[in-house]
Amino acid sequence: MKKTGAILLLVLIICTTVSNLGAGRTDAASVIQIYGNHGLIAPAAAPYIHNGTVMIPVDAIRKLDIPGVTLSWNPQQKKAIIKQANQQISIIVTRPFIEVNGQRLQSAEKATFQNGRIFVPVRVIVEALGEPVVWNAENRIVAIGRAVSTTN
Repeated sequence: MKKTGAILLLVLIICTTVSNLGAGRTDAASVIQIYGNHGLIAPAAAPYIHNGTVMIPVDAIRKLDIPGVTLSWNPQQKKAIIKQANQQISIIVTRPFIEVNGQRLQSAEKATFQNGRIFVPVRVIVEALGEPVVWNAENRIVAIGRAVSTTN
């Protein structure tokens, strides 16, 4: 009986290991590429789609090379602040809107925490910064700023 139990345990361990081999792997077809003003950017964490909205890590906004953009974080308020010239965008995690110079602007999705990072809906943020945004669903590419004309 002990031998049968040991064999069953071994089979269970092998099956679990084999089924988990693909866990955490990113299928190339599911990768979302982000192009900013100076080409392809490499965000610190992978963008994803939630309810039809592309979400990117907030620190990727810096890598888009939008002139004059700075980023800061207020941990007490769970608020990211993006500044550009005389414009300020405030994003509070879990709120369904952003504030642009104090005015609320509805967002398709709320900013969220994922694996210790803040993810934001790319379109509403980038458009608030005055840059064009295009989503190419077939190729899973987000083009921003000057990249709009070069990736389409």
